[in-house]
Amino acid sequence: MDLEKYKPRLFDYLKSKKLNPVLGVNTCFNPAHEDKNPSCLLTANFFHCYSGTCGITGDIYDAVRILEGIEGIKEQYLFLEKLFKEVG
Repeated sequence: MDLEKYKPRLFDYLKSKKLNPVLGVNTCFNPAHEDKNPSCLLTANFFHCYSGTCGITGDIYDAVRILEGIEGIKEQYLFLEKLFKEVG
């Protein structure tokens, strides 16, 4: 299991969720955080929400945990493996 394989695909994953990510500051994608003023910094493989009420941070695996509710790294990896094989 090569965990680095999907780290650069954070934007692809967020696009698959119809979140329209852009490099830089975005509306936070945490479902528990209503973000009226974009507060989440996205890079090619990392995110961090600067909102004082949220503060999520991480990579594609953390995004899968937050958005899909999948806890284990192996399960997150397998989810991404299936997603990106179907997407292409």
